[in-house]
Amino acid sequence: MRLGLQISCELEQVKTLRPKSDGSFNWCLKVKCGSCGTEDPTWHQVSESDADQYSDVQGDVNFHMKCKFCKRPGFIDVVKGSSKEYTEDDSGKFKTIVSFTCKGIEPFQFAFEGGWEVKCLDSNTTFEDVDLSDDWVEFDGKSQLPVGISETKSQFVREPENKK
Repeated sequence: MRLGLQISCELEQVKTLRPKSDGSFNWCLKVKCGSCGTEDPTWHQVSESDADQYSDVQGDVNFHMKCKFCKRPGFIDVVKGSSKEYTEDDSGKFKTIVSFTCKGIEPFQFAFEGGWEVKCLDSNTTFEDVDLSDDWVEFDGKSQLPVGISETKSQFVREPENKK
């Protein structure tokens, strides 16, 4: 199964919002078992740059675990190259910013944390490692304007899988 993580937020004087572009961004997820539905209360960090090989999975995957209740294994893999920026035109709307391939487990909750890059609207000033766990407000010295991100929301949507 393939799931897209969609976010929505209000941008003020922000041109683009994107996860760290080097693949090391940590997607902070809560997951549930695809077999028995048990929700794991632990937050898990899933990063495209972290990949390990497991005996019950062909190839490398970014995150792997067994359900604590039914003991069935599952994995989540960040779809390479699927990360997208959220722009001023997207403000207030849901947009898919990353996709995951999931088998046996699936994410059901996303936590906004640090690691975001924000580019300002008028000056192209860039703020790095922005933490969005709460509303974010800064002052852009070049444009002499406040910039901010608020009302962050997320949801997961099923996506069609590409058959190659």
